[in-house]
Amino acid sequence: MDVRPITRDEFPVAIGVFNRAMGFPPASESYLETWTPAFHPERSLCAFEGEQLVGNVYSYLFELTLPGNTQLDVAGVTAVGVLPTHKRRGIITELKTRQLRDAKQRGEAAAILIASESVIYGRFGYGVSSYVVDVELETRFGAYRSGVADPGGRVVFVDEAAADKIFPDVHDRWRKQQPGAIPRTDEWWQGVRNDRKPGAHAHVVYESDDGEVEGYLRYEVRPKWDAGLASHSVAEHDFVTMTPRARQALWRHVLDVDLVRAVHMGGQPVDDPIRWWLANPRAMKVTRYGDFFWTRILDVTRCIEARRYSFDTELVIEIDDAIFPENSGRYAVAIDGGSASCSRTDKAADLSMPVASLGSLFLGGVTASNLARGGQIRELSDGALARCDAAFSSNVQPWSATWF
Repeated sequence: MDVRPITRDEFPVAIGVFNRAMGFPPASESYLETWTPAFHPERSLCAFEGEQLVGNVYSYLFELTLPGNTQLDVAGVTAVGVLPTHKRRGIITELKTRQLRDAKQRGEAAAILIASESVIYGRFGYGVSSYVVDVELETRFGAYRSGVADPGGRVVFVDEAAADKIFPDVHDRWRKQQPGAIPRTDEWWQGVRNDRKPGAHAHVVYESDDGEVEGYLRYEVRPKWDAGLASHSVAEHDFVTMTPRARQALWRHVLDVDLVRAVHMGGQPVDDPIRWWLANPRAMKVTRYGDFFWTRILDVTRCIEARRYSFDTELVIEIDDAIFPENSGRYAVAIDGGSASCSRTDKAADLSMPVASLGSLFLGGVTASNLARGGQIRELSDGALARCDAAFSSNVQPWSATWF
């Protein structure tokens, strides 16, 4: 089995293998026209049996927003797949391990991915670091509770040409203030334009009283008639807001669309405040609560020092990394004024964990105490878990509106 990066000319073949492995339809001509020029061969690895490409992995270079609104360059792992005829031969293990080594050698401090199968990635040192929810709300239960302040401003429809200019700008401003968010490339937005059917989706924005666009929502109305009675539903496709008032106003908008009986929002933040605006919060059904980003720490010191913290303390953390033994050992973490310094130490450890657990803690979406209850962290000195919980917590839960 030969493993090597591929050329740009081989990109369509690699995508074909990935789509076959995932059960996806073949890539469209518009997809290949958009993404082939943006392909970076040096970020690919593919397995060949003779002349046949049988498995591949790829990664983007993303600027990930961390707690405290700092940013860190990370490898965004994608297109992980092996043909069904070549499963269970160690191909994924070889590809994934080499990909992590390459990312580490390039100086990327961490890798992130969205797992199609959650059983795979823990053994490579990835830990779940953010979650999403799918929610459903019947409009008959859409009243806000008494005392919810009017957000002011206005919600307005914009056409597709205006949305193509406004939405990328809002998203880019938003992702820099949202832990766990990543940027969207021009190719990502071109993919939206390639896939849409003109006029099928509504595009609305929220403008504050001073005319600043603070959020947008793209959705479609799915019509359904039941014995002459309208029972339409709203399906969300992209929902990004920079302020609570923008989110409140845009939720209010879709709950008030005529003839609609239910609103479906997919992949939303777990701390969406809609629950607290509703007069009947129980009516908001969470139809899925699932893992989203998985994080693999490659450079322990850089990652710990890159983000900001909610509590000043000192901790000695012992890390076990089976793939990169040079990462294993004890690290003294001193947090002062929300910033951390991190260095190797021979002091006794307060906490002991595999590198995957540090990946879970990294974005502030998982607590050390919860991981400890699940057997993923050991507390070696009294009070260390509580101090770690306080330090690593984020007042905004990590979330990304972007799949990759």
